[in-house]
Amino acid sequence: MLFLFSTNDSIVLKRCVIKIGSNVLTTSGGAPDLERLEALVDEIAGLMAMGVQVLLISSGAVAFGRQSKSLKGKADPVLRRQLFASVGQIPLMQAYASLFSGMGSASDSCW
Repeated sequence: MLFLFSTNDSIVLKRCVIKIGSNVLTTSGGAPDLERLEALVDEIAGLMAMGVQVLLISSGAVAFGRQSKSLKGKADPVLRRQLFASVGQIPLMQAYASLFSGMGSASDSCW
């Protein structure tokens, strides 16, 4: 959702909601793509530095969880995804926090 207003024939972005899906945050093999995550954070920090209020909605916890936890034996597919999502939420947020912390004061309001 974008909130725009016009001043002197130019359009100014005030707020935006950014949804980043799992396919964007993962490699073709399903592992977290940290280079892409860093590039996205850089773009978001650029918007914030221009005064845009950004609401970030992110998937990717399952990929981060799958990387840090392996399951042995057969498990229900839904249960597997729930386990990976719960385990992966922390490293996903840590990755965002680490990347945003290096962006300076514009991103301080993220946390």
